[in-house]
Formats: sequence, structure tokens, C-alpha cells
Amino acid sequence: MTIRESERAILVVDVELEPLVVFDAESTLREVSRALDAGGLGTVLIENASLVECTERDIARAIGRGADPDAPVGSLPLDPPPFVRTSTSIADALSLMSSNGRRGVLVVSRDGRALGFLAATVAFAAVRVGAPWLGALKTVLHIEDARL
Repeated sequence: MTIRESERAILVVDVELEPLVVFDAESTLREVSRALDAGGLGTVLIENASLVECTERDIARAIGRGADPDAPVGSLPLDPPPFVRTSTSIADALSLMSSNGRRGVLVVSRDGRALGFLAATVAFAAVRVGAPWLGALKTVLHIEDARL
């Protein structure tokens, strides 16, 4: 199986997602910034009238332009995050990330419920070595050189 074929064979549902971190719109830039830093996160979600995302870049841009660190994060011009579904192939998820200059993407269920973030590093690793369960499956089935 080529790398291109393995990208198509592995779906987002097959890889581990990063947990969601959600703040309300009244949380301060300082609070969100501290959470991003402490958790090693690049993105958090903000519950406003709808879910929007706030990235470390959004915080840096706001502070760089003179925003008060104690201003509510909901005062920033934030957009709804692009997303993929669990049935999306890793190749399509990576394509979305690449075309939007992203290091991760929100994953939602069929009914639109936010499930977690797919990090680009996890997606690339899945393509390189296969889904985490693939090695275990080969071991259990005693398959040496399978093209799964």
C-alpha cells in the first residue's frame, strides 16, 4: 500500500483526538492565554451565540494591537472553526489543514457535536505508520506482510 493509499484508507475516526477546551465569551484574554500556554494548546473554543475558535495567534494579535489582557475574549473578531467529520479521510483532513495554514482541525460528529481536535502531527503519524489499532490487529491475526 502506498502512502497515498494509506491516507485514503485511514479515517479521522481511527486516530486519537486532542480534547476540547471551551471557554465562555466573558473569559479574559489573560485567562485564555494562560490556558493555551499551560496546556500546550494552539486553539480553544469560545461559547458565544455559537462556537468560535480562538488561537494563540488571535491572542497575540489582539495584545499586539493594544487590547487589554483583561478584556473579554468574546470581544475579539473570532470565526467559527473549519471542521471535518469522523468519516473524513486523513488525506482530506490534512488537505484542509494545509490549504488553511492550520496545525489542527476541529472534528465533529454526524449531528454536529464537537468531539475534539485532530492535530496535524497525529494525522501525519497515522499516514506514516498507520492507524494505532493497525499494528495490534496484525499481531492478533498473525499477519506479517498484510496490505490492510
